Amino acid sequence: MQSYDFEIQTRKCDLNTEADALSRIEVDAIDVDEAKDPWYEDMFQKVLDEPGAHSRFKIADEKLFYFTGLVRGKPHYVPVIKYADRQKFMEDNHCPPTSGHFGIAKTFTKLKRLGYWPHQFSDVKKFVSKCTVCRAAKSSRQVPTGEMHSHQAVDVWQTFCCDLAGPYPRSSAGNRYVMVVTDLFSKYSFLIPVGKATAIQITKKFEK
Repeated sequence: MQSYDFEIQTRKCDLNTEADALSRIEVDAIDVDEAKDPWYEDMFQKVLDEPGAHSRFKIADEKLFYFTGLVRGKPHYVPVIKYADRQKFMEDNHCPPTSGHFGIAKTFTKLKRLGYWPHQFSDVKKFVSKCTVCRAAKSSRQVPTGEMHSHQAVDVWQTFCCDLAGPYPRSSAGNRYVMVVTDLFSKYSFLIPVGKATAIQITKKFEK
């Protein structure tokens, strides 16, 4: 820029409305609130003050550890992962090619052997469900939904349907629901009062 003759002028914020190159650069900002972990700090202090009341935790090297069980007859502890480190912890143990992009159950089983934090399974489930590689490469295991089709009844009471309406204000007889049984051929319907919407009550009323 030394080859140009120019003068620097300050423009007020309300006049500088056009986005420049610098304002479009994406920067990974660190949220100070997210960097803190109130649960970790609180549990650390509790274990420090009353270790006997929190026997599954221990403090070593100024870090919090969680007891997972006995391995070869010896207590096995894993580090408690802070909130700010959990995302990277899951990525490092799920996304690399050597990790295999396992499903929810296998990923959780692997992670709980390496670290612990509260509501760990729920977080792992959300993470794996949002993994773009897994969603693109793995087919869904959900059974395909059945196709809808019409049903033609050719005789009275050959085919009928049943539905339950309610709950309504309780009657003097103690009923709150109405079971509607309709013949698909004649459209004739029975309205049967029901006290409780349970399988046993519905079956008894239907048999009568």
